[in-house]
Amino acid sequence: MPDRMYLAVMLDLQFRRVIGRAILGAACQHDQTPAAGAEGP
Repeated sequence: MPDRMYLAVMLDLQFRRVIGRAILGAACQHDQTPAAGAEGP
């Protein structure tokens, strides 16, 4: 059981990290497209 709980927590954290990164990336692209294009790749 402890192993299963640990796996569930790790998957949850990784899932949240991926979703958070996707949301931040979409927000950055939506908010400052010209600034990002001027700054770099």
